[in-house]
Amino acid sequence: MSDYLKEAEEPAHTRWFLNRFNEQKSFESDWALRFVMDLPAHMYRILSREDEDASTHENFADDIFSITEPVGTGAKKKRGQKPKQTKKPDNIPPVKRSPAIRVERDPDNPGFELLPVGNIAELFEEEEVSFPIEVSVKAAYVSALGRSRSWRDYSKIDFQFGKTIPIDISPKGAAKILSASENTFTVELLQPDFCVSAKGFDGNRDLLIHPRIKL
Repeated sequence: MSDYLKEAEEPAHTRWFLNRFNEQKSFESDWALRFVMDLPAHMYRILSREDEDASTHENFADDIFSITEPVGTGAKKKRGQKPKQTKKPDNIPPVKRSPAIRVERDPDNPGFELLPVGNIAELFEEEEVSFPIEVSVKAAYVSALGRSRSWRDYSKIDFQFGKTIPIDISPKGAAKILSASENTFTVELLQPDFCVSAKGFDGNRDLLIHPRIKL
């Protein structure tokens, strides 16, 4: 059934379309698809009594969603008795934020720069993070079919980091490139004063940039 319904899904996987299903020509009949698509509306009309001609079923879900409590499993809860509160666990590790970097775009020479936030030294000290740290960057041109489709539509013809798009680092020794392939690269930041730039993209196309810090 899952394979059957998948033939009718749109790229976003949120709706079914009969035309799309029939274009695939994988199944002879679309009867089951029509049934599944109309079922929630029919069920709602019956259960909400909007459809007076259809039969109603009181407590129809009791046998589906209920269980029988075994006999002798403990004392019965008294009316009005408050449930016992669960004790908080000891030694809860503090939630750490990722060290922050910022992405700055260059409209004159289409591309971007990875730069430190203004308080990166204090932030690292607060979160007990120290250099060096690794940052992976992924980029792609925005697809005409939507932002979520952009990563899938990337092609080597668009650009390649380290080839058609050079990666520059300043000041010298502030970072080093660990790897660069197609639309991704990984750089190791060695000190808090750094600038990693990648420029030379098509100025007529919007660019998605996704940096991720590896801790």
